[in-house]
Amino acid sequence: MKISHLQASFLIVSTIFPTAVLTVPKAVGGYSMQSAWVSILIATALALFTAYVIATVCKKHQGQTIFQIIEKLVGGKASKVLGILFSFYYFSVFFYVLYQFSDFMTSSVMPETPSVVFHIILVLQVMYALHLGIEVMARANSIIIFFALATFALSMLLIFKDLEWQHLLPLTEVPFSRILLGAYPPFAWFSEVTIIWLLVPYLRYADKVRKTALFGVAITGSLLLGTIVGTLLVYNPNYITFLKYPTFNVFREIKVANVFQRVDILFITVWIGTMVMKAALLMFGAVYCLCEPFKVNQRGAILLPIALLGVMYANSSWRCTQHLDDYSVYTFPIFALFFNILLPFVLFLITFLRRNRTVFED
Repeated sequence: MKISHLQASFLIVSTIFPTAVLTVPKAVGGYSMQSAWVSILIATALALFTAYVIATVCKKHQGQTIFQIIEKLVGGKASKVLGILFSFYYFSVFFYVLYQFSDFMTSSVMPETPSVVFHIILVLQVMYALHLGIEVMARANSIIIFFALATFALSMLLIFKDLEWQHLLPLTEVPFSRILLGAYPPFAWFSEVTIIWLLVPYLRYADKVRKTALFGVAITGSLLLGTIVGTLLVYNPNYITFLKYPTFNVFREIKVANVFQRVDILFITVWIGTMVMKAALLMFGAVYCLCEPFKVNQRGAILLPIALLGVMYANSSWRCTQHLDDYSVYTFPIFALFFNILLPFVLFLITFLRRNRTVFED
């Protein structure tokens, strides 16, 4: 079985959006204030170009996995080294996602529950999802994304009457340099579109890899833009930086005549669903990148140790939420951009030089 173009695009959305929706409003607002939406537009534009470059490499080597491409371009030894590095990257982001999941749940939903409980619950769901396979995950994820889009549309309609449009003014007060700095954190999250490399062997129509990547980024960019604008219109830009999870707080504000309340439960439901999908894709990436270049077929034997290591690291890596916030804003972007931007662009350049012709033609 193969996954469709739309299902793969939705998997890209679930790879980027769940963690970005929590961290980006606060991170971007700290730099560009009421112009945060401009930062999101810039980050989206850069991400679309990145997605085009990544998909171009895949299309020019159609029918090959990412590690077959790397082996062809730079050799088998380099393929194995990069496989280990990429596996480390996906594993690191995986246990970061575990910690952020437990941090949100313990601080906003179930404060009396130990963090390790949420780590274990999420890992068990991830292992079950991987046991079912990428095709089943893609179908389930499409349902989750549909409900996510419906939830965000409903929330905007319900809170429309409470929006303060003057919060977006004045437009020219923030220096452009700070707007560019504000684009830096979301661009790091957008760079996770490189997950398309791992999905290419499962695509029903591999020649549509560009459309798949671009559409996935476009949907995610639209969701993040709506999130930023909605948050700015509800809260004063200066106030956003003091909120732990601004997006979640917006959903808590929704009330209709004291009858329709607690819409935040819808946010929690769809967010948990997307987080399960994201964690599963990251775990899939960690295992895939370790096994594929070394031709390991029995991947189930590696799955459990990686899952246990993820729980262990997530339970001991950050002492408090402030350390997690600092990692999200300062450390993670550097880490993500190295693996998701620098290395893909190097492969793109090698592809271009080897073929000695433009790679932008269809």
